Amino acid sequence: VALSAAGGFVRAFVGRAQERAADRYAIDRLAVLPPLSMVRRLHVSATADLDPGRLARLAAPHPTPAERLDWLGYQA
Repeated sequence: VALSAAGGFVRAFVGRAQERAADRYAIDRLAVLPPLSMVRRLHVSATADLDPGRLARLAAPHPTPAERLDWLGYQA
């Protein structure tokens, strides 16, 4: 069970790294960034947890919506 959990965290870490690379690739290919308000609407919903706990962040295969919004906000 412990090895399976550790493997899950490793897969999630690799998945988040790949998602971040895909985000960077997409942003690099766009001529103009979409307005932050438009991107925010894509990520913020009634079900989105913008401040997940540490365990949820470690187990998530994708960067959190808040992380993506922060990254895009710094790029805008």
